[in-house]
Amino acid sequence: MWLRMNALIPIIVLTWALLMNPSVLLCRTLTGIVYSDHSGPSANGTGELGLATKAGLIRIHYQKPIREDFSKTTCREVGALWTVQTDGNGELGEDELVRAHCDGNVDAVVHGAWIGVKSYIEKAAKDAGYALGYQSGGIRDSV
Repeated sequence: MWLRMNALIPIIVLTWALLMNPSVLLCRTLTGIVYSDHSGPSANGTGELGLATKAGLIRIHYQKPIREDFSKTTCREVGALWTVQTDGNGELGEDELVRAHCDGNVDAVVHGAWIGVKSYIEKAAKDAGYALGYQSGGIRDSV
């Protein structure tokens, strides 16, 4: 009797988990390098993430706020290594972000290029007497 009850525990736990979050049935897990993140500063906007994976560059759509587990500020930069769960239908480019995880690791080549370009643009703006800022229309210049 006791053995039969122990065998039911995983089934009960799995059933409860699926009832609480049925989207996990359709999720797939992908790991890759962040190549782009097209979104605005709004806390409730939408965005599109470009993630380079073994399967190629995948576009992942999302609605803010996203469920994220980011341990360092580098997680929000180009070149960060993310592991994501999506509820896509299996077709590349049709994925919707469910959650994202990043422990702060980056791809050194991609992240280094991003830091170099970012530094160059910030210096060029400063040398011209401008400061970069963000608004709903994207990057703007101000004096």
